[in-house]
Amino acid sequence: MGGREGIQGLIGLLLKTFGLLDVVQLAHPRDWVESLLKAQSENANDEKRQVWWKVARQQAQFLRDQFGVTKVAMVGALAQDAPIDYWSKLILAVWGAPDVQRPYTSIRDAVSQMNSDPEIQLIFADQALTDTEAQIMAVGWVDV
Repeated sequence: MGGREGIQGLIGLLLKTFGLLDVVQLAHPRDWVESLLKAQSENANDEKRQVWWKVARQQAQFLRDQFGVTKVAMVGALAQDAPIDYWSKLILAVWGAPDVQRPYTSIRDAVSQMNSDPEIQLIFADQALTDTEAQIMAVGWVDV
């Protein structure tokens, strides 16, 4: 069914508009079962949390070394000991990111090119935050 934010929103909109019975008919039952089994198999476990923390530490070090970021913190499910599921993302808040981009590479592009699993999202905490980012930051963070 897709784990991206836009697909999640689309499914939510369809559910609110048409109801569960009509939305379920939009995909073949095999697709729904495969999606549910995949989501169930990807539920959080200690090993996955350890891998995500390792990736977070590597990314934090990379951001400090390559971009001079002064502070990196983990926010979201991993920082709150909430279950990591199919929809979870590794969210890093950064402070002191340079205003100028390195030639041909922005800080977001550099991070997105390094890893795709888990998906990494950056929040520039010392800049203007979107409403969603502000809500995520309000829950709290853990320094990396």
